[in-house]
Amino acid sequence: MDIIRRPAPAIWLLVLASSIFMAMALPFAGDAKVYENTVREVRSGISPYLSGIARLKTNHAMHSQKRTMNYIYPPMTLPLIGALGWTPAWLRISAFWLFYASAIWFLLHTEERFLYKGERRVFLCISPLCVFFPGLLNDDFLLAGNIGLILYGIVCAVALWDWKHRQWKWFYLAVLLAFFFKAPMLTLLSIPVLTAAGEWLKAAITGFIGCSLFLLQGWIWPGTLHDYLQMMALEGSYNREFGFGPAGILAKTLLYNGVPFQTGYFIFYLVSACAIFLLLLSGSRHYLAGRISTRDWMPVLLIGVILLNPRIKQYDAEAVTLPMVILAWRALAARTAAKSLWIALGLALFAVGNILAAVAEAYDLVEMVLMTSLFAYSFWRLRQKATRSQE
Repeated sequence: MDIIRRPAPAIWLLVLASSIFMAMALPFAGDAKVYENTVREVRSGISPYLSGIARLKTNHAMHSQKRTMNYIYPPMTLPLIGALGWTPAWLRISAFWLFYASAIWFLLHTEERFLYKGERRVFLCISPLCVFFPGLLNDDFLLAGNIGLILYGIVCAVALWDWKHRQWKWFYLAVLLAFFFKAPMLTLLSIPVLTAAGEWLKAAITGFIGCSLFLLQGWIWPGTLHDYLQMMALEGSYNREFGFGPAGILAKTLLYNGVPFQTGYFIFYLVSACAIFLLLLSGSRHYLAGRISTRDWMPVLLIGVILLNPRIKQYDAEAVTLPMVILAWRALAARTAAKSLWIALGLALFAVGNILAAVAEAYDLVEMVLMTSLFAYSFWRLRQKATRSQE
């Protein structure tokens, strides 16, 4: 009876059961298998980067359109991989999936704090379903077992702890850990800068430490780093893994048309990221002045921070799926006239977006348009609210 009165636990059980069924019916653990294979390679003294280069070159020579799966994380992660090789396979695999499921829960649990009291009853039921719709588009990426979700879960869990204790020190360590595996996640350092006073220096020091450790790899493992960078260059040219951020879409378009993409990608990313950060900085001033609330500011901020990422992937979109749902709902609910019609229109757009992404195989483009347009509209509404509070 308690489950009937509180349907959220029942929905979580339904999501778990659906995930298990999908794992049996669809390709499963694509990324997780790469990690396990890398553990075995490192334990055997084989370079995962040379193996990746060989796979990429062979696949390209065969003119195959199928993406090769490679270990794309830098050499500073290999000592950890080597240490994991001393543990029983059943233990590390079980621990990985336990951390994976826990991270998803921590991610959504943290973002549920952005809900107003009147929104919680509905959204606590919607929240578990977000795992199937990263960025509001249906995708089975959840089955891949990418470590990105674990990193976001750790960052969110630590952020929640620091938020309760009015500090950010553990958050910086968590972002530094995430950076070791995924360098683009260093953009998360902008969150404390844009939500609290006096964090610029700490964020800058953390960023400096991260970049210094990355460069230090060239001194400790010069040959290994060279192989890693060569493999990553081939990842871009052959696998075309640029993500679905605005700069990533541009790079992929240029590459498909045989145009050199590096310079255009870098310039466009730099310009767009600076523009987004300046927008966020202006919103931060309103937030710090008390003109907008935390529940209003954080969903917009998180989407903006993800847009600062030079390589946005499904796990990044998953990290802001619930904020996107919240903002979309608030935009529709704010319509005083014909509210039901606007909600129906929103659901229709949701369906059309998913159909286009699936049928036209345009997931990246649809996701980019969806994320950027929702961010722009929500930021505009937030600025209006802040302006009204000044009057």
